[in-house]
Amino acid sequence: MIGSRGSVIPNFINRFKNNQPLTVTDPRMTRFNINLDQAINLVYKSLKFSKSGEIYVPKIPSYNIVDLAEAIAPEVKKVIVGIRPGEKIHEEMISKSDSYNTYDIGKYFIISNNSPNLNKHIVNNLKGKKTIEGKSYNSKNNNERETIETLKTKLSLIGYE
Repeated sequence: MIGSRGSVIPNFINRFKNNQPLTVTDPRMTRFNINLDQAINLVYKSLKFSKSGEIYVPKIPSYNIVDLAEAIAPEVKKVIVGIRPGEKIHEEMISKSDSYNTYDIGKYFIISNNSPNLNKHIVNNLKGKKTIEGKSYNSKNNNERETIETLKTKLSLIGYE
């Protein structure tokens, strides 16, 4: 979530305000972006419709870390510092192996525990359709992407300008 704890945004803004270059770990890095309303709706939907330990995954946009840096401070130098231990280049919300038990229900995916009753509920009541088996849902290959302009707009909505 833009501006949440653990976000790189406060670091970028602090460096910008102190006339320091923005440090980017890897220019290929991508992350998912969920806003507060989407997070609340995800919790509500999963509480209302969950039956048996299934996992709800929202379909949300992703962005490139360099685009975020550009949205915050286009005129400031960006320095590539390299990936830190344990850090991932891209976020993955559904692995290739989980995709075999994943259904698309519109704004969300559901990873099923593969019980026949749950799968029937997903298909019949939630109009779920099986996803493409063996395909990961990750921030790199996500079709819904934030641009520098949409990131600027979202940053201004939460008070970062």
